[in-house]
Amino acid sequence: MKWKEQTIILWWKCWDKRSTREVSDFLKFCGKGVRSLIMTSAKNTKQQHLDPEAINTQIDVSNFGPINSGHVELRPLTVLIGPSNTGKSYLAILIYALHRALSGFSKLPSLWEPDIFDEDLNKLREEYKGFLEIIKSKRTRIHLSDFPSIVGKSIEEYFNEPGQYSSVLMAELRSCFDTDSLKSLISFNGTADVNITTTTFANGNEIWRSKVSISKSGEMDAEGSIIDLELMNKSNSFPEFHSSKMFQIRNNRIEKMDSWDISQLLVSFIEKISPVSKNVFYLPAARSGIMQSHRIIASAVMSQSTRAGLDKFEGSLTFSSMTAEFLSHLIAFDSKHGMRHSWMPHAYRPLNYLTVRHSRRSKSIINLADEIEKSTLGGKVTYKTSKNSGYPEFYYRPDGVQDDIRMNHVSSMVTELSPLVLFIRENICKGDTLIVEEPEAHLHPEAQTKIAVILAKLVRLGVRVVVTTHSDWLLKEFGNLIREGDFAAKSDEYVSTSGSALRAQDAGAWLFQKGEKDNGSTVSEIEFDPVEGIEPSDYEDVAERLYNRSVKLQDKLDVLP
Repeated sequence: MKWKEQTIILWWKCWDKRSTREVSDFLKFCGKGVRSLIMTSAKNTKQQHLDPEAINTQIDVSNFGPINSGHVELRPLTVLIGPSNTGKSYLAILIYALHRALSGFSKLPSLWEPDIFDEDLNKLREEYKGFLEIIKSKRTRIHLSDFPSIVGKSIEEYFNEPGQYSSVLMAELRSCFDTDSLKSLISFNGTADVNITTTTFANGNEIWRSKVSISKSGEMDAEGSIIDLELMNKSNSFPEFHSSKMFQIRNNRIEKMDSWDISQLLVSFIEKISPVSKNVFYLPAARSGIMQSHRIIASAVMSQSTRAGLDKFEGSLTFSSMTAEFLSHLIAFDSKHGMRHSWMPHAYRPLNYLTVRHSRRSKSIINLADEIEKSTLGGKVTYKTSKNSGYPEFYYRPDGVQDDIRMNHVSSMVTELSPLVLFIRENICKGDTLIVEEPEAHLHPEAQTKIAVILAKLVRLGVRVVVTTHSDWLLKEFGNLIREGDFAAKSDEYVSTSGSALRAQDAGAWLFQKGEKDNGSTVSEIEFDPVEGIEPSDYEDVAERLYNRSVKLQDKLDVLP
């Protein structure tokens, strides 16, 4: 083993098993050049490990469309597996709708700007002064109860007051499932109400929960609660707060502040703790067809803006939210701003929303788009703005070729992966959620394994990924990446350099199984097996039936003259 590798391993042992003081002493013992080498190597290596304090959200459903009962825990990588028509897409769409209604799954479920104008201003000022004193003090742990009471109150009211969370979620579900009435979401046998419970955990502890029920009449009831959670630990996070201007405010300055001033300070502070600038992107199963017919769809959008265009259709033409958002990202594409359109209610957005989004753009994430083009597509995804419509038109340029090929003339593999390339290159940031239906569609098995690696790299770079799949190749590659990550965590002589290794706790696979008769499907976790990996039981059954059939047919052939 080389001296450099021995040094790094020794450093890792110190970092993982020793106190900060011992690590500091070890680094002082090393010379300046060695210390620089160790710190540089350590920085590059530690970036490859996911945050052990990541927020996890569990979604429990019953009597929901084709799903009778089940739960899914959203891990950094969440894989939904099962036969067709068992509810995988239903649950993926629900995740999308909940993400939009809650502005992401965070420590604080929604940054709904506190309505503090009816509050006692003097009381608010005193609470805010007390809060700043706690921040300035030597206390390291800051809880929700340390904030002015309006913060927790506004969150509780968002969950429980009629016309807030329930109305937002109702609108999202109608839009996402493209339905006029929520009655259509009730289980196909229609025997009971829909129940949806969303529970979010930090470090294994529940921090907030919302319960939603949809009656047979299509009415929705919602309630929620939030725990007095630890929002900040100054000993290991948010060092920039110590020099923040908001902590330099003198008490006599606070006395001159009005409700709006304090509200904006609170929103800015909470934005640092629980960033709201998180987006969710849904790549539907129909993305290949949409890319091939993008020019026609864009023209249809223009034609419907005139009376003549509308007269050609009977009734209204609608898309689900996911398809509409997918289209809007493509139609709004331009060279200066990329995919400009991004859904988020104005009330949720911090004043510096666009700046925050731009600052979270990662070159490492953007480079993954180039990796897909080089390793799988064998060419570049390009675009030109149409002179006639003003909308972008997308093309594929094979390596070594000067001419661009329209998307309706390329292979289905290219049209399947082009949206992934465009979204990664232009829009996805750390903290966002990417939902991909059947990423293996139209791909050769080797390409499927390469896309599994790309998705794992996105996870390692801080993007939450949810996929629905039927691909055994994808599952086997995910299993290998988990083995690689577990080996990296346990071995003293191995440091993963692939950037795609995952740990078992960072990935979850959930099996959708058809129930008896018309009772709907059930959803349960597939535990990762060190030998089998992620292996649905019904895959083994299919493989065994195919093998037995091949043996019987071969026996019949052998006896023929």
